[in-house]
Amino acid sequence: MRQFIILIALLFCSLNIFAETVYKTVDANGNIVYTDRAPTTGKVSTLNYESAPFSPEPESVIRYRQELQKGIDKTMARAAMRENPNSITLFTTSWCTYSKQAKQYLESHNIRFREYNIETAEGAKALVETGTTRKGVPLLIAGTKQLRGYSQASYDNFFKN
Repeated sequence: MRQFIILIALLFCSLNIFAETVYKTVDANGNIVYTDRAPTTGKVSTLNYESAPFSPEPESVIRYRQELQKGIDKTMARAAMRENPNSITLFTTSWCTYSKQAKQYLESHNIRFREYNIETAEGAKALVETGTTRKGVPLLIAGTKQLRGYSQASYDNFFKN
């Protein structure tokens, strides 16, 4: 799990490599120096570059990547469930009325749950780690079951089964 998070972080960090500003300076002796920091002395030229043109990936590669991502998402979700298969997680936002009602429902029924506000870094990270493709809040996850949105009837039914 930790290795996967580190890999994702490295991927995002490496994205800056492809669009940067390079400064070219010529000192008093005529030496040319390239740097990524703006120099304070010498004759300065700014070089802007972006990634070179490329050919799009074939459709077969795109499909393979999508299937691979689905497998990764399922594996990550199963790993999270193995840590505590009986845990209940509620993903919310601070401004959503339905999120507040869902939280109130769980509290009034004495159901222990872990709440993540997806507007925070920790909450967004937890949501990504679930591997869910569901959009919107509140999102309730209990074991392998997921429920998006809130109504008392849907929550009653969710916990009845």
